[in-house]
Amino acid sequence: MPIAEVVIITHSYLLFWR
Repeated sequence: MPIAEVVIITHSYLLFWR
């Protein structure tokens, strides 16, 4: 389970949602 990838995706989504 790649946590790093999940974290990056989550951060990208949050930035995009902003």
